[in-house]
Amino acid sequence: MRKIYSKELKNEIIQWEEHCWKLFQKRMKPFCQKYKQKGVDIYLEQYWYNYNEKDSKENKTRIEFFPGYRYCCRYSFRKNGLIYKYFGNESACTVYTFVEIKRKKYYLNAFSPKCYVEMVFGDIFDEKYVAEDLEEWFDEIKTGDYILAEPINIYEYS
Repeated sequence: MRKIYSKELKNEIIQWEEHCWKLFQKRMKPFCQKYKQKGVDIYLEQYWYNYNEKDSKENKTRIEFFPGYRYCCRYSFRKNGLIYKYFGNESACTVYTFVEIKRKKYYLNAFSPKCYVEMVFGDIFDEKYVAEDLEEWFDEIKTGDYILAEPINIYEYS
């Protein structure tokens, strides 16, 4: 979607992110409870980063709204604060991207320049897929395909 970049748009992005975080937590709650009974924690987190930056780093707090901006939520299996990491090269987390600013375009006219932002607002979350993914992941933990890694910076994995 293309929108004029403004304070109202910033507020809309922030409200959408807050909505997505609450919804993500709500939808993940039954899974968190189920796997807690099985002896592991599902750790939920939100983060922001800009994929256009050379050294794109994940942040625990919102970053500036520039092209490349992304807001994501993810979950991972943990035990005693340690993350389960796969022996191979698969990610230790499952990530959902809910906001992305693709690019900005400036249109100038004699009266006022306008900056349009091309954005993607996502809300895809399939409980059936999550349930299957978690069950497969948990089975692989039980068979030893995932091991507990040393304490990590929670923003190391994406």
